[in-house]
Amino acid sequence: MTESKKPVKGKGVSHSFVEQLERFAVHLLPPAAVHVEYETPCWVALYTFGQAVLELYPKAESARRLNLQHDTIVLVEPGVAIRLSDEMPTEWLQLSIKPEHLAAAAERASLDGDAWTVPCASPIADPGVAAVCHEMRRVVLAGPVCEPGYLGALADALVARLVALSRHGDDAPGASESLSPYKLRTALRLIEECLDQNSSVERLAEAVGLSRAHFSRAFKKSTGETPARFIMRRRVVRARELLSDPLLSLAEIAQLTGFSSQAHFTAAFKNDMQVTPGRYREALLGAR
Repeated sequence: MTESKKPVKGKGVSHSFVEQLERFAVHLLPPAAVHVEYETPCWVALYTFGQAVLELYPKAESARRLNLQHDTIVLVEPGVAIRLSDEMPTEWLQLSIKPEHLAAAAERASLDGDAWTVPCASPIADPGVAAVCHEMRRVVLAGPVCEPGYLGALADALVARLVALSRHGDDAPGASESLSPYKLRTALRLIEECLDQNSSVERLAEAVGLSRAHFSRAFKKSTGETPARFIMRRRVVRARELLSDPLLSLAEIAQLTGFSSQAHFTAAFKNDMQVTPGRYREALLGAR
């Protein structure tokens, strides 16, 4: 299974963890500081672990720009150019699926000869999909102890779930926004600028002119997470970027990402990633 890579705007594509299976290729893409552009002859299921911007360029249609909430998946058909934007770097799980395998899965799930409607480029938020994708990430990060058979079974489960969602209409749209675009951008910008400091909810609420309670409710509707949880996720994402620099100690990374101590950083990172910062760094740097 091959992918044709287009030129990338920036320094280059960041390292990704890759598992090549018989019917699939599984890529875990760390947050990138550049636009990553490519297209593939396969179907591509793209799952984002955080808020993200995805741009699609079909050959005979207008470009599409998708603002995705965290824990959302998008299925992209073969031959569509994909751009993972650096506007809000986040981690992606990419499952490349051979067209014949996806067609076979759809045929097995068909009832009474009904045609399968491909949910192409329609963001899907589903607890079942989220559970499978988070487990796939854990397995890929396990590195040498990764069991290909188990990972393949998870990939099969993900494809089956996507087929079922398209047939039964179980996909749920992302959370509706209550913060205005301007207020949401203001809050997100302040969070990014102050990840190494104490970004209190009170300060964010004051910046957009709302009470703490009102801001917290509106922010959760806009992002799917409470402000505190969103900030913690962004700190972990920033930490993952810094872990690629072997010259930075874990204590320095903890300080640069606003954690009170290395122990606090390690506990928060492991809670979010199911792996310690040290183990993540070993897998990241060792695979280069």
